[in-house]
Amino acid sequence: MSTIRDVAKACHVSISTVSRALNGYNDISNETKKLVIDVARKLEYVPNRNAVELVKKNNKKLVIIARTLDEEYNLFDILRGLYNYAEEIDYEVLLFTLVTSIKKGKSYYEFCKENNIEGALMYGIHTNDPFMEELIRKDFPSVFIDCDVVSRNTGNISIDNYEAAYEEVSYLISRGCKNIVTIQGGKDSYVTKERVKGYKDALIDGGILLDETNIFYSDFSESVAESITLNIMKNKKIDSIFCGADSIAIGVYSALKKLNIVVPNDVSVVGFGDNSIAKNLTPSLTTIRQNMYEFGYSGGKLLYKLINNKKASNVIRIKYEFIKRESVI
Repeated sequence: MSTIRDVAKACHVSISTVSRALNGYNDISNETKKLVIDVARKLEYVPNRNAVELVKKNNKKLVIIARTLDEEYNLFDILRGLYNYAEEIDYEVLLFTLVTSIKKGKSYYEFCKENNIEGALMYGIHTNDPFMEELIRKDFPSVFIDCDVVSRNTGNISIDNYEAAYEEVSYLISRGCKNIVTIQGGKDSYVTKERVKGYKDALIDGGILLDETNIFYSDFSESVAESITLNIMKNKKIDSIFCGADSIAIGVYSALKKLNIVVPNDVSVVGFGDNSIAKNLTPSLTTIRQNMYEFGYSGGKLLYKLINNKKASNVIRIKYEFIKRESVI
């Protein structure tokens, strides 16, 4: 019985070339494919079906690249959505982090090429990350979550952060709040900039004087948010806090409890994200619900279109939901 090695020898090509030619890969010329198929028939070579399926499966991979594994409230749902879509198109899903990249001395692009990955879903990666810039420069199919990045072979997916922030702050105003401060995440992040714009415009449209000293940044840290809140309450007279993430709101709750300030009787609080803790806080947190599963699923669909050069909108906006609970007066 002939082997793949016999076919490669007769064609004067590598075993890998024979395998890829028989499996119809686009990087093998039509002339070489025809030669390999003709020789395989002549030698009565029959590929091992299990081996063929393994090769096919291992060469159909997507990856989710995250800054760290500490994004405990969102990463799992994003991964679940991407994984479920990948199953539909017979792809595998790998996970890679910036921390791993630094430890191994590999860029995202190098990791993808070494592991035969066809497309990457990016989450929590900063826009000035040089490894991210390399993916864009190399035209590697990539979809960015909550990053305003669009180029020929990339796309981005998010909610309308400006509109969501505007709606939350307008709601606070409608409930009688006038002295509204905001504690946001990373100052340079795309979502933070959009949410701050929404906050500012809602105040202006609501007839409230904008005070730039009422805008604070915590880098999405609970402990930093707690410290900021303690400082705010000592130096400002406020009636509400718009938090750029639920993790920030948790820090705010902790600070207010230490000061014996009651939510919402004394200070109203709104969050952003609707993580699993939001509804279990006392009082339960008014917030913006983001469907992170849909981020992963729709991100996978867009990746698949980019990989296969199909026409698609490179910008996707997922619908959000404003969840009104007990933390607003």
